[in-house]
Amino acid sequence: QVPFNLKSLFKNNGTAAITSCNINYSINNGPTVSAPATVNIASFATATVTSSATWTPSANGTYKINVWLSNINGNPDQQGSDDSAIKNVIVVPDFVQRVALHEVFTSSTCGPCAPGNVNLDDNIFPKYSPSQYAVIKYQMSWPGTGDPYTTAEGNVRRTFYGVNSIPNMQVDGGWNLNAGSYTTGLFDQFTGKPAFIKIESKHTINFKKITVDVKVTPLSDFNNPNMKVFVAILEKKTVKNVKSNGETEFHHVLKKMLPDASGTALGTVTKGTAKVFPTMNFIVPGVVRL
Repeated sequence: QVPFNLKSLFKNNGTAAITSCNINYSINNGPTVSAPATVNIASFATATVTSSATWTPSANGTYKINVWLSNINGNPDQQGSDDSAIKNVIVVPDFVQRVALHEVFTSSTCGPCAPGNVNLDDNIFPKYSPSQYAVIKYQMSWPGTGDPYTTAEGNVRRTFYGVNSIPNMQVDGGWNLNAGSYTTGLFDQFTGKPAFIKIESKHTINFKKITVDVKVTPLSDFNNPNMKVFVAILEKKTVKNVKSNGETEFHHVLKKMLPDASGTALGTVTKGTAKVFPTMNFIVPGVVRL
């Protein structure tokens, strides 16, 4: 919400503590805006320094922001080549609540995978509404004989992230650790990030046929060839893939990805203009009833 207070994390590489300084910023290489800062950064310690001089963007768009310190303890910085933090920031008029995606690589033959699944299913997700998160569990073909619910599409996702050992969980592609160490604090951190694309979907199940419709509404212009829409069909609970790790039921297990694990390119989209994707269908093979 405007006006913005700019801040950055700085490390004191000097031998004396920093007890006073100015924090400066420049937008798109424009004029320097400087303000005194209240700091106390010990030698080789790090701290976040916030400017009291606020910034109000003139319009929506991408801005190059340069932030640095000066007048350190009343003196010039003796090593000025490493004192700037530079970042590109996209300013948009609106955002939506992020629904973090948890992609879990696991197996019913993996002993250490069981505690991770228990942590997610018993300790983390029950504390939130199902509308606040998304989770997909990819059952892997190892260790040993592997999980009988392994799918080729799950292996595509494993290859995409370079996962070569389990348990492993990817959260929005930015957290790559054991699900057993995941916490509500981390959950809140991921869901607290604003999102700039609204995704709406609905599905119907008619005996063995699943139909999915997806609509995407961007809150800014996007033209990134790497942005894709993925649709996953999950089994809420499975029990026939029990093996050797002590788990007797499994949740959020991947059944199929539509149209496949490569996803569908989002393409060029314009702020506020919804993009409706062609209806996706899947007929479950075998003798089953959903």
